[in-house]
Parts: sequence; C-alpha cells; structure tokens
Amino acid sequence: MTEKPFDALVSGTVPVYLGDSAHLKSLLPDDKAAIHISDFHGNITALAEYLTYLTTNETAYEEHRAWRKAFSYEKNIANKPLLQKSWFCRVCEWAAQTAPLYNNRTRACTSIGEGEESTHEDYNGRAVRGNGREVYYVENNTLRSVPNLDTFFALKLELEKVVQISNTLFKRMPKGPAMPAMSPPSPKKRAMLV
Repeated sequence: MTEKPFDALVSGTVPVYLGDSAHLKSLLPDDKAAIHISDFHGNITALAEYLTYLTTNETAYEEHRAWRKAFSYEKNIANKPLLQKSWFCRVCEWAAQTAPLYNNRTRACTSIGEGEESTHEDYNGRAVRGNGREVYYVENNTLRSVPNLDTFFALKLELEKVVQISNTLFKRMPKGPAMPAMSPPSPKKRAMLV
C-alpha cells in the first residue's frame, strides 16, 4: 500500500482502491472512506454502475465523506499502532533494529592505515582502492582504473586480495590511463577454458 489513497482523502475526494483492501481498511478513518474494488468481487460492471449511481445521488456520495465531520486524529490513531509514529520514524527504527541482522558482511579488502604507509613499488601488479569503490591496477607505480570485472579477472587478480590503501597514499600515487576493457570470452572459448 502507498500514500495514494491518503492523498485522495486529504484532497477531499473518495478514492477507488484496487489494492489490498483489508490492509487499507485497517488504516482508514472509516470503512466507507474509500471505495474498494474487492467489495465488488471482480465485477467491474457492478463497480461502474455504483460509481454512476454516486454521480447522481449526492446523499449516497456524502456517506463516503461523512467520517470528516466526526474525525478525531487522537481517536483514529489510538487503536492503530502503525499510525502512532511517523513513517520516517518507523523506517529509521526498523533499519536500526534489522541492519545488524542483514549486514554482517566483511570487507573483501585488507586495509592499510595511515601509520602503516608503504611505497608505491609495493603495489606493482596488485589491485588497490582508496576510500571509493573503484578498483585500480598498479602498473609501473601508476594507478590505472579497472573498467569491469572481465578486465579484473583477465589480469588474474583476486577479489579477496584487493588492498585498500589510505586516502593520503592514494592521492599521492600518479594516475595513468584506464586499463583496456576486456569483454567476456565467447561461449566457444569459455567451453575450451573449462
């Protein structure tokens, strides 16, 4: 469910809702605040006839808007926990609670700190990266960006051996042209490699 039915309510109209009506009804200020297509059991003709009826009968239409006269924000959210906090607060709380469960990833790179600086020569023939995500191949003490994974593997590099260097050393190292992009081997060549 999205914000769209509530945008319609705020604008003063009665939304015609196709989605999960049970869920929406649990959040609406009144069951009649929206017209739920599911209430017509897939009979679009019956829905069209009802909408036509509402255009000619103002009293019937106003029954869908009657909740506005007796609406109380406090009473409406009292038994609806989902509405008691803002959407932004709930998302933030959810992220704080669940992030540790799903983000137990470890970095593939080894890291060299500021006090452990090496010289440029120590990285020749290796893959390195600074603080960003882009990976560079060090050739003749010069950083050359690796444009794609096919190129990375063609250079016989390994993801777990990429070294994260400090930003200070990364900025000091000269930058050269990018490595030429390699394309994946053809299916025939791939079959020969296997």
